[in-house]
Parts: sequence; C-alpha cells; structure tokens
Amino acid sequence: MKKILFLLLIASLVLAVSSCKRTDVGDPPWDGPAGYNFLVEGSASPAVLLVYGVQHISRITVRATDAKGTPLAGRTILFQQADSTLLWSEIGFFENSEPTIKKTTDGNGLVTVTFYISGDYDFPGTDLQMYIRALLVVDGRIDGLSLPQDYISILLMHAN
Repeated sequence: MKKILFLLLIASLVLAVSSCKRTDVGDPPWDGPAGYNFLVEGSASPAVLLVYGVQHISRITVRATDAKGTPLAGRTILFQQADSTLLWSEIGFFENSEPTIKKTTDGNGLVTVTFYISGDYDFPGTDLQMYIRALLVVDGRIDGLSLPQDYISILLMHAN
C-alpha cells in the first residue's frame, strides 16, 4: 500500500511540474517602452561659437542605439534648446527657423541638424553656456525625464 501511495505521489508531482512548464520565455524587447534601454549620444561641431555681429552655425549630430549598440533607424529625435540650468530657452534656431525641431534617424541611427545663433544676440555681459537637448521620442511622448536623452553643450562667446 505504501508503494502504491508513493508511486501515486511521484506521478502527481511529475504531472504537476510538467503542466506548469513554460516553453517560450524570452527577454523583453530591447526597444520596448517598459525598459527604455536606449542610448542617445550627441555632439556639436563647432562646440564654441564666437558671436560678434556675425551669424554662426553649429552642426548637431545625434546617434540613437539600443542597449546592445544596434542603431535605431526611423526613430524621431526632438531637439530643444536649454540654458545652463537646463530649462527650456530660445537663444538660437534650428534649420527651419524654429526653436525646436523633430528629425528622423537614418539607417545607422544617426540624425544631423543645423543650429544657428545670430550675432545680434544680446549677451548678458558674460559668455553663455547653452545646451541642445536631444530626446528620443518613445510611444509618442516628446517630453519627460523618463525619455532617453542627451545634452549637447555649446559655448557662446562674445568676442570684441
């Protein structure tokens, strides 16, 4: 009797374990909204603009990849201006004469935008550190600290 009970117990355990077994468990998608495993990196060239009655131009380049380094093609990047306190500002303008602009990454996850600053800008008496904020738009969201982003630094110098 004990042997039969023992065999029944073993059989029921085997059936219970095999019925709960998962066969298709994978990692969540790298570009899924739950993880935000993106990297947004940018640079400005030139990063120092000497302004004295002349309009100056800097090219901003941003690269968007997932956490594995795979380029994110066809993604929207929002470019905004920020001052040294990282608050939104409007000092210069992007290629379409707007203070903000949206661009789409190419097949290599790259996007380039031209930033202009006028020589007529009224300096506050000292050089000005300003930033271009590049945000990766996820699920239609275009603002918020939870979105992948990078700040590209530009120094505006009033040269006499």
